[in-house]
Amino acid sequence: MTPQRYCLDKARASGSSFYYPMLLMPAAQRDAMLALYAYCREVDDIVDRRGDPAAANLKLLFWRGELKEAFEGGAPRHPAARALQEAAQQFPLRIEPFVKLLDGMRMDLEEARYPDMAALEEYCDLVASAVGEAALPIFGADPVRCAASAQHWGRAFQLTNILRDVGEDAAMGRVYLPLGILLECGASPEDLLEGRFTPQVATAMARVADVAQAHYEQAEAMMPPDQRVALRPAIVMSRIYHAYLRELRAREYDVFSRRLEFSPWKKLWITFRTWRQEKRAQK
Repeated sequence: MTPQRYCLDKARASGSSFYYPMLLMPAAQRDAMLALYAYCREVDDIVDRRGDPAAANLKLLFWRGELKEAFEGGAPRHPAARALQEAAQQFPLRIEPFVKLLDGMRMDLEEARYPDMAALEEYCDLVASAVGEAALPIFGADPVRCAASAQHWGRAFQLTNILRDVGEDAAMGRVYLPLGILLECGASPEDLLEGRFTPQVATAMARVADVAQAHYEQAEAMMPPDQRVALRPAIVMSRIYHAYLRELRAREYDVFSRRLEFSPWKKLWITFRTWRQEKRAQK
């Protein structure tokens, strides 16, 4: 199996919203984005499998070595790392955003609690905004001028994911909602850990949703107009994740009784509709 095929299979199997904008990208960009996604999936799976923390840390250390090999002309062993190496030969990728993601994964292993929104947003920058930072050169966007939009999108996407996964994360002993917000709303981490969806929990989730909404708006407002064509894949992802946020509001944040997920057809519909709207707007 080639590295490219490995990455494609990884993306298809996940059903992630990340996958759908890639369908409309030119082949070289698509392959590079698949490599980026496969890398993200590999390191995220290390943490999500919830095995021995010491073993997980060793695996993250392995990936630090693989990144060094991929970006410094070595011989990486993992197919996703080999695909990243090929992407770095075609696009001006930097190793730093990829390392930031590993730092964010280590925070998950430590089961950190976040006292306030500022602390949570620092985590979002490592596990999500860094991915956007890594993707900008693949899109053909200006990494400097588009950095602010990438950061806001990353925060918006990750906060949306956190809200969608509140129940599942709590079942694994993880609480991402800021402790200060929970307490101000009359809720507690124990409510989440014990699966109690109360009006106070919903209020706390609504507070976080408001912050996510502001980041969606800031990402759009800070996007350089002449970079909009290059940023179409990010815009598509924004529309999909923003739709999740709106659905969360419609459900009044109840993600405990059933998981919020869109069908592949709905994601495809949002993808093609957004792509068509963006092309029309550029004419």
